[in-house]
Amino acid sequence: MGASKDECIPIDQALTAELETDPVLGGKLEDEKFVAKPAEQPIALKLRDICETLKRPVPPEVTLYEMFEVWLVPHRVSIIRRRGKAEATSIGIQIEYIHKDTTCSVISLIPSPQFVHHGTVGFQGLFQGKVSAAGNASPTPEDLQFNTEKALGKLSIGVMASGEVGFRFKAEVVTPFIAAVGIGDSSCEWRFDKHEDALFGKDIETWTMLALPKTQTKLSYRLRYYICTRTLFVPTRRQSEWVEIACALS
Repeated sequence: MGASKDECIPIDQALTAELETDPVLGGKLEDEKFVAKPAEQPIALKLRDICETLKRPVPPEVTLYEMFEVWLVPHRVSIIRRRGKAEATSIGIQIEYIHKDTTCSVISLIPSPQFVHHGTVGFQGLFQGKVSAAGNASPTPEDLQFNTEKALGKLSIGVMASGEVGFRFKAEVVTPFIAAVGIGDSSCEWRFDKHEDALFGKDIETWTMLALPKTQTKLSYRLRYYICTRTLFVPTRRQSEWVEIACALS
């Protein structure tokens, strides 16, 4: 299934239909309707090109680039509640990169719990760290102030005071309760649990640093969304169908 312009994907496949019955009055709970609107024309960017723009070229001893390129791949979606009053307690995004017999490996995930910026008063949805030439992201205690930087949506990559390349990511969905898994795999997943603000009605943006063969010129992946809600103290989970996205390799 492919995504077309302005298409919204229903999140309507009930995984716990037996729980969606009013335990007091009987009958089905109020019908909730959540939909997801994915960004249908994402553009991936070469990490090597970004480093060269920042005047931090990849050192020749990084042998990864003899066979592979590291791409920054975005996934953007808006979750919208069209009907109902259920509280969204969690929202999840599942990604499967489509590949046949070629290497496709997730190197880093942004956002990820280890990059929470703890120096602010309260959590402000800020994630930051440093990035190696091979695409490995790691936390840094340094309060990032970039000398030069390149903005990529909510993600900025720049040169830190130490001279290393770092990143800063400002999430619109503000929650410190994030699970991010999939490093070393060809699929990955994020789960955002509610903190103080609502999870829906905002843009959710995530990024992977993905190793692909140097000869690869196209990238497709498929996504599925799920949402956990609570109505009358009854937790339920619904998910969407898979939708395929064609991602341009810049």
